[in-house]
Amino acid sequence: MKKTIFLLFISILFANTSKQLFNKGMDAFFNQNYKKAFIYFKKSCKLNNANACFRVGFMYAKNKGVKQNIKKAIFYLHKACNLGNARGCFNIALLNEVGFGIKQNYKISLKYFKKACKLKMPEGCFNAALFYRYGLNSKKDIKKAIKFYKKACELNSAAGCFALGNLYNNKKLSLMFYKKACKLGFAAGCGK
Repeated sequence: MKKTIFLLFISILFANTSKQLFNKGMDAFFNQNYKKAFIYFKKSCKLNNANACFRVGFMYAKNKGVKQNIKKAIFYLHKACNLGNARGCFNIALLNEVGFGIKQNYKISLKYFKKACKLKMPEGCFNAALFYRYGLNSKKDIKKAIKFYKKACELNSAAGCFALGNLYNNKKLSLMFYKKACKLGFAAGCGK
């Protein structure tokens, strides 16, 4: 019992420390003190703060406060993704899609768009749908494209709703998705 209470205390202490380090990093980042921000984010990431790991990866990719290093960027983005940060997954997907500093790999890109989608990032769902719609990773698969567009639309992606409307032959169903796209600010949906 004492051991359980001690472990709980330690985990709470590290969680607070991790959050404090991350917040100090954000303050430094917004004050454009990127080197200081990087140090705080890296320390917070070592304590498994997913947002901090994403920031470290982002800073390596964008040459902010540290020399650009795509391999290190991907390492930290992977860590962020594995800790549940959707933006980490999404950025790994983007880097692989365009081949930024690494060999272009659609298979890996799709895997991480889908992982971002699973973590409720509408852009991840939308991009996974595009891969299936246009066969970027394999053969075209309209059923899978619809599945991912639906998920994007459920997560309030106006572009996802509009694309879904375009895929349906049922006028009533299409109109329903165009209206939602319009409500979400996608002007093209308003004219349908």
